[in-house]
Amino acid sequence: MSGLFYLAKADGRVIGKFTEEELRAKISAGDASPDDQYLAEGAREWKRAAEFPGARFPWPAPPAPNRTQRKKEDFSPVKLGALCAICAAFLPLVHPVLFLASVALLIASFVLAILAIVRGKVSGGVLLLIGIFFAFPTSCVSLIDREKLLHREAR
Repeated sequence: MSGLFYLAKADGRVIGKFTEEELRAKISAGDASPDDQYLAEGAREWKRAAEFPGARFPWPAPPAPNRTQRKKEDFSPVKLGALCAICAAFLPLVHPVLFLASVALLIASFVLAILAIVRGKVSGGVLLLIGIFFAFPTSCVSLIDREKLLHREAR
């Protein structure tokens, strides 16, 4: 195995192009982690630095990640915000005092919408803001017309 190798951090940022000896020296010095990746010139697939032949890390290499295992779902501010907005819209139907809780839930869903936009989920955040715009009047109407909504008079 000889030639030039590309080395990239685990996040995909390419560090540089090295000879086999230079790459081994970087690995031995601890400048590369086992999860960093290397690509031999002319090869098509990146491999973990832990798999580089003769590589000796200054610390034990962790096992390769199980890529077949389903990725755990990250915290989703859009989903949580939507749940807050839906609950806020209909909470005053349970009891009029719960209107205050629905206002708090609407504020929480607004904060989650802004968080979603900041995290890059712009469309989800904007849709959540639109949902909040409609949830607040629904909450007010369900507070005002609670008796009409719950006890329709038979005519």
